[in-house]
Amino acid sequence: MDVVNSLFGYSGAGLMFAEEGKDLRYLVATDDPGRSLEGAQLHLGQGPCVSAFEENCAVTSSDVSVDPRWPKLADRLHPEVRAVAGVPVRLGSEPVGTLNVYQATVYQWDESDIQALYGYADVIE
Repeated sequence: MDVVNSLFGYSGAGLMFAEEGKDLRYLVATDDPGRSLEGAQLHLGQGPCVSAFEENCAVTSSDVSVDPRWPKLADRLHPEVRAVAGVPVRLGSEPVGTLNVYQATVYQWDESDIQALYGYADVIE
């Protein structure tokens, strides 16, 4: 996962995969803030990466600490997790997990970020 940070300049990254029953499970994260992101989302069953899996599309937040879509998430995150992006990792057309990245500051994700993440998710697939 450190290669994602090196290649794209993000603060951290993580990977979640679904078990047989479609429940996401934390697989790996680059650091403690990344682990807090993965763990909080799994505990609450919500967040940008969970939404990316459920909706089978990219989901971003420029500042997850104030994002009204997931009001309980901010209290469980490491303070260095601010901006978050998640894209589905697919087997065929169905999501089997998510590739997740974060920035330690507020960040406006753009199309080049999303395309880069999808490209890396293709490698994982």
